[in-house]
Amino acid sequence: MSFALEVQDAQKALVPMISVTLVVRNYDVAIAFYVEHLGFELVEDTYQSRDTRGVAWLTNR
Repeated sequence: MSFALEVQDAQKALVPMISVTLVVRNYDVAIAFYVEHLGFELVEDTYQSRDTRGVAWLTNR
């Protein structure tokens, strides 16, 4: 099998990433990193209570 054919087969096996969940220690630091350095957009930032953050949704469109 040629290398070009192997690459084509590998590309067919790739599946786009839909959703990933990450647990982080510090939401503010993590959000800043993903937005400022990786180009993600903050879509939602929800608190469960005054002291607990619930969900932060980021997207890379």
